[in-house]
Amino acid sequence: MSTGPEHHQFISKWLDDTARGLDSGQLASLLNLAVAALWRRANATISEITLAVVFTRIVANSAEKYPFLTSTRVDETGVDLGELVKTASSLDRATLRGCMQFVLTETLNIFGSLTEEVLTPGLRRTLCSVMLGRK
Repeated sequence: MSTGPEHHQFISKWLDDTARGLDSGQLASLLNLAVAALWRRANATISEITLAVVFTRIVANSAEKYPFLTSTRVDETGVDLGELVKTASSLDRATLRGCMQFVLTETLNIFGSLTEEVLTPGLRRTLCSVMLGRK
């Protein structure tokens, strides 16, 4: 069974491999793609309403640490990070990378906890397929 530190380490490596050299705007776009891909993967097992509740919690937890996420909207169709993508160029790259680390680790932690890690392998595989420039 994976743990919070294992999820953190996995996301850190994924960011090292995938986000290297990206500017703040590109990082926000990558986060948007990653969250959308994780939503789609989880939706193969979990209903849209449940996903909306879970991602609302993830966004709320993340916005406590990264207040610029308060403009993020969640509903039964997905997570809307459009405002973050629009304003990301004004954010420090290190801050945005930290935000990505937190959001994605929190996503794996919460889904892992809710499903006793049943979804974790699929979510990780999905995340590994996400790169800027492809969905």
